[in-house]
Amino acid sequence: MDDWIAVKAIAEFKQRFPLDVDRVESLGAESLAKSIAGKTSADHITASALVIDPKSRTLLLKWHQSLRTWLQPGGHVEHYDASLVCAAERELLEETGLKPSFIVSPATFDCPFDIDVHYIEIEHGHNAHFHIDFRFIFFADRGDADLYSPEGTEIRWIHPDDVIDPPLANDLRRTIQKLRFYGLL
Repeated sequence: MDDWIAVKAIAEFKQRFPLDVDRVESLGAESLAKSIAGKTSADHITASALVIDPKSRTLLLKWHQSLRTWLQPGGHVEHYDASLVCAAERELLEETGLKPSFIVSPATFDCPFDIDVHYIEIEHGHNAHFHIDFRFIFFADRGDADLYSPEGTEIRWIHPDDVIDPPLANDLRRTIQKLRFYGLL
């Protein structure tokens, strides 16, 4: 994959979602992406899948044991991923078993719907670092999907208005509000 793909995706994102420009700039996403591309940073690029069932207006989430919260499926972008959206789709399959044939309408462009930057404490032998997470929308029919987690984590379709314990992470709640703003949830 092109080392500069994250920088390009941020530029496209800022054009497509002008209401998010100030937030993304305040997170330092662009300078972080440039330092990752230039190999001067130990930070990571991640891609995740915002999987929506349009009929039930639910979101597919997984339990993240170490963070003790519900998150969208996703993970580290690998060198062999053809694009950021391909990385999100690969992570979706790895973490939930949801195959492309069950995806009603996969993301049709390489521009993410949302971008978040978050700090990661010491994890899997890595020192503390940042993740730039590129979030892509996928639609799936939950009735057709046979979900499983090879990682052994719980996977659940959750309606954003459901009261769950513990509550959703703040960055995911913000993304859900954006999905609602655009009429997607």
